[in-house]
Amino acid sequence: MKKNLIISALVAASATTAWSYTNVTTDVTGSTTWNTAGSPYILDGVIFVKNNATLTIEPGVIVRGQPRDADNQPGSLVITQAGTIVADGDPNNPIIFTTAAIDVNNDNIADFTTVTETVDGEDVSEDILTRFTGTEAFLDSDPANSPLAPTDANGASSESYWGGLVILGEAPTNVGTTGGDGVSNATPALAHIEGLTKSNDTVYGGHKFNDNSGTLRYVSVRHGGDEIGTGNEINGITLGGVGAGTTLEYCEVYCNFDDGFEFFGGTVNTNHLVVTYAGDDQFDGDQGWTGTNQYWFAALPYFTIGSKNGDKCFEFDGDDGNTAGTAHLTDSNGNLINYADYTVYNATVIGAAASASNSVSVNGAINLKARFGGSIYSSYFYETGVPAIDSVSPVTGAHLVENSFVSAASGYVAAVTTALTNADTNTGNVVSASSPTLEGSDQTWGGTNTLNPRFSFGFSGQVNTIDEQQGAEDNSYVGAFDPDTNLTLWTTGWTVLNTSGVLVD
Repeated sequence: MKKNLIISALVAASATTAWSYTNVTTDVTGSTTWNTAGSPYILDGVIFVKNNATLTIEPGVIVRGQPRDADNQPGSLVITQAGTIVADGDPNNPIIFTTAAIDVNNDNIADFTTVTETVDGEDVSEDILTRFTGTEAFLDSDPANSPLAPTDANGASSESYWGGLVILGEAPTNVGTTGGDGVSNATPALAHIEGLTKSNDTVYGGHKFNDNSGTLRYVSVRHGGDEIGTGNEINGITLGGVGAGTTLEYCEVYCNFDDGFEFFGGTVNTNHLVVTYAGDDQFDGDQGWTGTNQYWFAALPYFTIGSKNGDKCFEFDGDDGNTAGTAHLTDSNGNLINYADYTVYNATVIGAAASASNSVSVNGAINLKARFGGSIYSSYFYETGVPAIDSVSPVTGAHLVENSFVSAASGYVAAVTTALTNADTNTGNVVSASSPTLEGSDQTWGGTNTLNPRFSFGFSGQVNTIDEQQGAEDNSYVGAFDPDTNLTLWTTGWTVLNTSGVLVD
């Protein structure tokens, strides 16, 4: 096979001004600090933090991932099992991961280059995003103050402009040794993370419950998820075997090709997470994850984006969707080790009603899959469709969905489903609310509508009756936000929707 490359630019002549930036072309193998003086940092390919190195990213730093070129994977940051990240921003100075794609003619559309490959005498052309070389104007020119809209001037979604953020730890998973799911490794409990070429640097899992991969606080990850191959995509924030010693709070994913947050096993706990406009699931848990989570907010896309145009608000698996016993770690009696046992308190999810621009007419259901044994408490699901609780396979672990509201006028559990078979589920405590006070679903960017997701319904006329356990906070309300309007929304100052004037008090 003979292959020749002919590259032609589809952009205007580049500006001649050289910008101040730091190009990151090699792995981080020693303790390193990225500060505002060197910002933005340009990820030129997949950058691994390894060799027991700690990468510290200071508040206000912008990290940009290069789009992929004809031969290379997109810019991404991977914290390996032998690496640590300390990305500790603040509400007024979040740490922002975004794209290095360019827009030379300032038309709010990413510039593309046509790559023509000659294969066996035939020309095959592909348009790829144009990479930043040091002088061009960034498409996302001022992410801290003027974030990119979710769609560009042509109506195309603002995603897959770079890779994503991946963190790999040594906490337990339930992955076995002969998995049919394509992710298992020769050693029980270990696997290689999806979306990246397998190597020693892509392994996750192990036996350290309190493994510490570092800190993510006030971190925003935007416009990522470039798909490397069919079904082989990078999530906004991917967490493989991340342990309970890791801090993950006040983080968001915005406009990503695939899932927002995906947890592959591990024991990490989270709070105050935001996903807006993920192309697949907003939150996805797999492979025996056992974390405790509180205050999650998500708004599903109202436009065409990514792998599934926004699919589920929660896709909760015990085993990554594969039910074959040989695919998963079992004890001497053949019983699965680590049912997924993660718990979510105080979530608010806003689905998308039928929209001419979105092929998904109604999305956002809670999808409970094989061997999920966790719980969902004190949460609110708006416009998630009917049923709000659905399943593609039996859930054989004990779980609860309790003290929560769905906005469907009728029916919140599938009429014909095995989702709740052999499960301890108090569906009588799940209320169908047909007249919610929540405002602003199906947002149009830059319009006059604003979104304030405070939920003022009381449960059956009473306050929240759930006694939060396992490190979660006790509170007296349902959903992700305190209904007290004297308090500031915890998303203020650092999230895209708030900065853009959509999610406001």
